Amino acid sequence: MLVLVVSIAVGIALALETVGVFGRFWGAINNKNAVGYSLHVRTATLGRFLTFAAAPTYGYLVDTGSESQVFLLIGSVVSLVCSLMTISFLGIRIPRRLQIISRLLDSRDGTQFYPSNLRFSRRIFVLTILSFGITSTGLILANLLASLYPEQRAFFVQLTSVFTASGTLIHVFYVDPILAKMCDKSSQESFNGVMSYLYGRLSSSIFLCFIFTVWMFYV
Repeated sequence: MLVLVVSIAVGIALALETVGVFGRFWGAINNKNAVGYSLHVRTATLGRFLTFAAAPTYGYLVDTGSESQVFLLIGSVVSLVCSLMTISFLGIRIPRRLQIISRLLDSRDGTQFYPSNLRFSRRIFVLTILSFGITSTGLILANLLASLYPEQRAFFVQLTSVFTASGTLIHVFYVDPILAKMCDKSSQESFNGVMSYLYGRLSSSIFLCFIFTVWMFYV
């Protein structure tokens, strides 16, 4: 039960971190790019904090001799919940999403903007899959290795920071600058960048869920 509760909580945290990027689009159509960026950062930081808050539970599972299947189950559930939460967000009509954000920030709704069409940014899409894949699996993969090799568990647990930092560097130095330029250029370009980011993280979550689920039955 503890494993499922923690897994669902982390999945929701990662979903919050993912959909928070929509604040960038809200900022672009309201000529408040700085506020939109701040909204994105605050939501992402909250999600990241909740993810790290679950780390002691993973450490407890390693120290009590939990099998590797437990961590694969956690990875599968986390990825599945993140995917479902993101899909549910994408299913909400754009004006409705903007109204929700505007109510939170006490601002005009900005629903006069309707994207004419979606043009994916291939660079954002691919780099987001890579950065999110590395960051989101770091905590689980490190503890999985610790459960397989308990004699070196301290070493493997410390690898969490390496995974997280690597994924964060890709995002900060490659994904975010491209996204920022698109948000500054126009509302349509902002929409293209934000949706490319969202679908990139969604694709990464679905792929990881598949990998963890298949791996769980073969370990």
